[in-house]
Amino acid sequence: MTDENISSTPPLTDGASHAFEVEQLLASPSPAWEIAAPEPLTLLALSESIDDGPLAAIARIDAYLLAHAGGSVLPIEDLGGDGGARWSVVIRIPQRTNAIVLFSEDPQQFVEHAPQLASLSSARAAIGLSTPLESPYVADLIRLVCILNAAAGEMLALVDPALDAVRLREDVVEQFLAAEPLADERALFRTQIVARADDAPRWLFTEGMPRVGKPDFEMLEVVAAEERSAITLVEVTASLFIARQLPPPETPFEIGMGVTLALVSPREALQGVGAEVVGSARDRIGEQPHFHPRPSAVICAPSKRGAYRQVWTRPVEAIAALQRGEAMLAMPEGIVRSTALRARRSWSDLVQLKSDKQRTDPILAQVNIVCDGTSEHAWVEVVDASASGGTGLLLHALRDGTMHKGAHITFTLDQVSDWSA
Repeated sequence: MTDENISSTPPLTDGASHAFEVEQLLASPSPAWEIAAPEPLTLLALSESIDDGPLAAIARIDAYLLAHAGGSVLPIEDLGGDGGARWSVVIRIPQRTNAIVLFSEDPQQFVEHAPQLASLSSARAAIGLSTPLESPYVADLIRLVCILNAAAGEMLALVDPALDAVRLREDVVEQFLAAEPLADERALFRTQIVARADDAPRWLFTEGMPRVGKPDFEMLEVVAAEERSAITLVEVTASLFIARQLPPPETPFEIGMGVTLALVSPREALQGVGAEVVGSARDRIGEQPHFHPRPSAVICAPSKRGAYRQVWTRPVEAIAALQRGEAMLAMPEGIVRSTALRARRSWSDLVQLKSDKQRTDPILAQVNIVCDGTSEHAWVEVVDASASGGTGLLLHALRDGTMHKGAHITFTLDQVSDWSA
């Protein structure tokens, strides 16, 4: 989930009050990418239903499990109301190794936290759960949201306190509760964008990756014109490594055609970043409320740059290749699936756009082409479109050489994996 609001912060002063902490940060060793103890996931459901206690919540979960997954809740321990909770209980559910802490809190704290969400004012209960995520993580997240929805008696909104994120019910249904939920790897983390001014360099970083045992990812000194492509690169990189081992620090690796990167520790990446630049060492020692030290891997170019002093930089070539449409990213399976579902569900919008005779801008579709038992998702410029599919011209040759750039193809709706206008 991307936060597209750019936070603006005043420039830092040149004072030396934090010199010792900065020196400590820069002197720290390169991080071990894998996190030994993943952070637990905590979610809360705001509901209009009255909080009628743990037994009623467990009974609703039981009814859901019996109707959808089989099995039953196994209560283990009543924890009472410690830690500010009205009540809390440890339970187990089928198909999960880790126990779940189910609890209740005062809903008004969340309503007050998000006063712009008027629909939350009717919330009468906040039912939450906390547990380590289990692999496959997206499927487990979807399962847990369904369990939480059952416990709350249908939620008004889903709150993720660690990411400071609130999803209203319509989005929760589409992402998690539908027969074909759209949630993919990006639902496990949030991407933040921070800049000191609208035209100043950006600092991009994820939050939430330690919940799947991985460091957060970041990119430094992104210029405004690169923002969209840089976000894509950060989110795809983070999503790919949810289920993969990270390469050793400073080791080049590919995440698609024309996209070679390296992951670098903040200690090394910050050597070429001035103190006045957002994301610098000073920003990581608590001077700003939303800057905080955390395990992270900085996404960089595959090698250092510089004639006099070589330093790590953002992956300029990869970003430029994405902007020119010359790079092909190795997309995670979940993103491919959810993007295709969105594209097919909104295909009627493309058909309507294509029927506009005044429109001159091209409309593009990504189509899954199968040749000799292999498949490739290729972009085409749409020539004609109907409810069942369309025709188009290939924007690039297929990797196996069976079709050349400009080739005319016919495709059906179930071949569509994305579109853009």
